[in-house]
Amino acid sequence: MSKLDILDTDGNKTGEVMDFVEAHKMGKWHAHAHVWVFNSKGEVLLQKRAANVSCGGKWDISAAGHLSQGDKPQQAALRELVEEIGINAKRKELKKIKVLIQSRDSNDFKNREFNHIYLFRFDGNPNGLKVDEHEVSALKFISLDEFEKEINDPLLYEKYVPYGDYYKFIIDAIRKELNKLYGDAGI
Repeated sequence: MSKLDILDTDGNKTGEVMDFVEAHKMGKWHAHAHVWVFNSKGEVLLQKRAANVSCGGKWDISAAGHLSQGDKPQQAALRELVEEIGINAKRKELKKIKVLIQSRDSNDFKNREFNHIYLFRFDGNPNGLKVDEHEVSALKFISLDEFEKEINDPLLYEKYVPYGDYYKFIIDAIRKELNKLYGDAGI
């Protein structure tokens, strides 16, 4: 079980360290890294969560994970890319776009996170990637237009981890990045 650095409400380390389960049970603030993989065709790479993990069977962020004790956000993002979906990236290839503060509660799970969000361009074939089968059951690229259509349809939205407006923010961020990279020739 990984140990997490506990943060204050401003995102600063408190010096307290706690295991993952305890931090969520007590509602302690901690950090998480999200990496959204996209390609030059205007598609985003989604992972389907393995059946045995939270939100099992639902489509989710390309790669994500908690910052372990002592981790820097970019270090965790790079580690999660390799561990979950088999992509080796360099630090300079990750583009940090935001730190999103999220607080969500359910029965015995209090999630208080500073999510460090990165974009990463990958024009390879997801079928050639080695996924962690304990966490990921499938990968697929989906066009930003189709992704947007699905998250706006209540029935189709059921197949995604429920992040609400966060998805719209990501779609807009990827479109902006594609526009910077390719201009009107992009998507």
